[in-house]
Amino acid sequence: MKSTLREVAARAGMSYATVSRALNSADARIAPETRLRVQRIAAEMGYQPNRAARALVTGRTQTLALWSIDGILTVDLPRRAVPGLDGPLLGRKPFVNMGVYVLEQTDYVRVDFSQVAKEAVRHLHARGCRRIACLLPDWLGWFRESSDERLMGYESVMSEIGQQPELILSPNSIREAIGPALKAYIARHGCPDGLFYFNDDVAIGAFRALRDLGLRIPQDVALVGCDGIEDTAYHDPPLSTIAQPIEEMCVTALSFLIGRIKEPSIPVQQIVLQPRLEVRGSSLP
Repeated sequence: MKSTLREVAARAGMSYATVSRALNSADARIAPETRLRVQRIAAEMGYQPNRAARALVTGRTQTLALWSIDGILTVDLPRRAVPGLDGPLLGRKPFVNMGVYVLEQTDYVRVDFSQVAKEAVRHLHARGCRRIACLLPDWLGWFRESSDERLMGYESVMSEIGQQPELILSPNSIREAIGPALKAYIARHGCPDGLFYFNDDVAIGAFRALRDLGLRIPQDVALVGCDGIEDTAYHDPPLSTIAQPIEEMCVTALSFLIGRIKEPSIPVQQIVLQPRLEVRGSSLP
């Protein structure tokens, strides 16, 4: 039997998403040594990519065809000019974007982290953390240019409570890159007693590193991640996280697209959804 992508991920000790990007996306922000390791393990296991699944990731099917579409959905489109976008139409096709980053002039379903990121940092402070750091990939220029609400919320609350912000930067957001970056920071500066994470993959990578250092969670350091992926519920203790309303976002975006297809001239459709903070064992008092 052929090995699956999930089996390759399990052998490599990485997330499914990381392995998929390493094998299927030449432009993904993946460390060269990580990509080579994944490729080696995949070859050893006889993995062969599923053409349909690979097409979803890369946008390339290795085939040529003449085809047409009725509408376009995008997720986390960078806030930059998109060629061919004219109001709610892209190349004369109905267009809906969704996620944390959206284009304001068209139909969108946006997830608003501005308040819940603040709530997460205030939660860490309220449980007694007096040195709260934010662990994120080293894309600070892009985060600031995009006014990333997680970073802005963290820095806003740190100013509010009179603490000095601490940004711990990793080369990227894959799990295996997080540990070395966090351990090096702790070796130089000691360990903060509260950590707020860019996403749950970063939080999971940090969780392992903290355990390797013999630190107790949450007694020595409290953790809050972001995204609400399923893995977070299966740690010991379970990871606190900001859960995105993924299902509601997708259903709403699809309904917007169908409405636009049926009647292209309707007013612009826009809605903002709120994620929720799920407090679990990793940040309880």
